[in-house]
Amino acid sequence: MRRLLAAVAALLALAILGSTGFVAVLHAQKRRKVAACAGNLRTLWKGIHASISLRATRGPMPTLPGGKEFWGHLRGTTPPILDRDAAFVCPVRGDFVPGEVQYLGPAGPVTRIADGSPVGCDEAGNHRWGGGNVLVKSGSVVESSGALWERCMKGACVP
Repeated sequence: MRRLLAAVAALLALAILGSTGFVAVLHAQKRRKVAACAGNLRTLWKGIHASISLRATRGPMPTLPGGKEFWGHLRGTTPPILDRDAAFVCPVRGDFVPGEVQYLGPAGPVTRIADGSPVGCDEAGNHRWGGGNVLVKSGSVVESSGALWERCMKGACVP
């Protein structure tokens, strides 16, 4: 009987420790995807800067559209500045449609946006638990569900 109780206790302990480990693995996977999402926004921002630098050698820079088309511009250059679809989609969201852009872009010309203000962010719902990553003009990406995220959703960033 004691052996049976000891075996049950050992199995119970393993189950508890195993579930804790499982939760830790899930949390680590979530953090990895959020970090990859932030990396995608940084890549898009660096692409815009590369586009501006290339255009500066060829004459005046055309006015870039706002919203998702702002990022889509990176595919429309010859040659494309970014042609990897993965940079345009949020890994947290998990679905992938070729040609789709899952990040909102600036509501107006970037030159008129104040430093520290949002220029891009996740679409609402990309991060199922609420909020998302926000790209500010300096190039920093902040995970937010607070005031900065609300600024994006209230019009600083548009589809």
